[in-house]
Amino acid sequence: MLGWINMVNRLAPLLWLASCSVSTHLGGKYLKRLIPMLRSYLTGDVAVRALGNRTEAPPLFMTIVFASHSPFDECLVVGSHHLASALAEAGHKVWHIGPPVTPVHVALAIKPKYRSRLLKSLRAPEQLQDNLIAMDPFSAIPWQVAKWTIPYGNLFVLSSNIATKLAKAGGLAEIDVLLVDDPRFSGLEKLLKPRAVFYRATDLYAEMKEDPKLTTAERQLLQHCSGIIGTSQPVLLHLMGLKPGLPSLQLENGVDWGHFSKPMEEPEELKGIPHPRVIYVGAVDFRFDYDVLGYMAEQIPEAHFVIIGPGKLNHVRDLGRSNIHILGPKPYQLIPGFLQYSDIGILPLVDNLANSGRSPMKLYEYGTAGLPVVARYTQELTRRAESFVSLFSSKEEAVERVINILKAKVDRKAISESCKVHSWANKISTLVEFILKTAFSPKASNEFLSDPENQPPMIKVHAASE
Repeated sequence: MLGWINMVNRLAPLLWLASCSVSTHLGGKYLKRLIPMLRSYLTGDVAVRALGNRTEAPPLFMTIVFASHSPFDECLVVGSHHLASALAEAGHKVWHIGPPVTPVHVALAIKPKYRSRLLKSLRAPEQLQDNLIAMDPFSAIPWQVAKWTIPYGNLFVLSSNIATKLAKAGGLAEIDVLLVDDPRFSGLEKLLKPRAVFYRATDLYAEMKEDPKLTTAERQLLQHCSGIIGTSQPVLLHLMGLKPGLPSLQLENGVDWGHFSKPMEEPEELKGIPHPRVIYVGAVDFRFDYDVLGYMAEQIPEAHFVIIGPGKLNHVRDLGRSNIHILGPKPYQLIPGFLQYSDIGILPLVDNLANSGRSPMKLYEYGTAGLPVVARYTQELTRRAESFVSLFSSKEEAVERVINILKAKVDRKAISESCKVHSWANKISTLVEFILKTAFSPKASNEFLSDPENQPPMIKVHAASE
């Protein structure tokens, strides 16, 4: 499959031309429009509005564009989805943009997941809730080709219809904040001209994707940022090294505490699996340690390991253990039930640099559901020193940690309560305050935040999850 994808990437310029007849936003008019856009981009004529101007007073409700690495999906819910939804609940107008679909998706449309994303890119933006609109754009040039143009202009963004879709939907008039969590969106700030730009990195992307051009894109993006946000200490230190002196915020991923603490019925698929149940929920990919899972299942035969999520499930089946139960992906709304009726949550990450920067959302989702957690040792998780988390550095230690928890008396309610401080409600309050004080006049922002009349945008978010 990798060979096929690489071939598609090499043929991307030809696929670009072919896609012109497939997608309605491309064609002669689009290409004519691209030329002046590229010229202004390269010459710097298009600049971020009021970049570095911190004399303005903050608005009560902001218009925010969130350029994310993950589109909205019922089974895959990431931090940008939670943040976008909570900001919208608070009264801010939010546009959530997923990564552009490209000719690679056209070529691989025989597969349902690629076909689904391609069809979404052809539709108008979708209203998900009050104040929240999601859109899936199309880019004529895939990142695998466009990344070589980064020093001169990001064609992954320039050949997309992001600005066109936003303009048609009325979202391009006045953008207060552009929040970017995917460096491939570098250059979008020049097209949208927001009042302020913030880069919120959630991983060490270059290491995770084995693509050094992502670091080049990060450097380009940071030249136009008002501030940086890292979801873990390693990620934030990486960003600070790329652009020293930028205002920074370490804001770990949070948890929908109300969702995961609300009692649910036991899922039918779990009823036939005996206790003790050791559960993993998440992607099963190159970051997952199959060896540790297999060893735990072998050494603790009385425990039953439940695997929920998409990915390389055949690798799990190949372990050949009868006490490993593969349930596949499940809708986010149903996940709390699977956790609440399990006994231990596990994070069997492989020991590599990419995982060292992760801020796993499952950590506090497990905890909110009342689960003690056994996770691979990282400096980040060690720094957090959560009392319900037991860390391991080897497969032998992983087995020891699970056995010790199974022997102990676990106070599930206390674990759940300890995670409340990590609710997305609290994260949003911190994020909004950082944005206001960084992008706008510090004096005006302090006065704004101290005025009780201006508190509803944040208080409403707290109330939503309690």
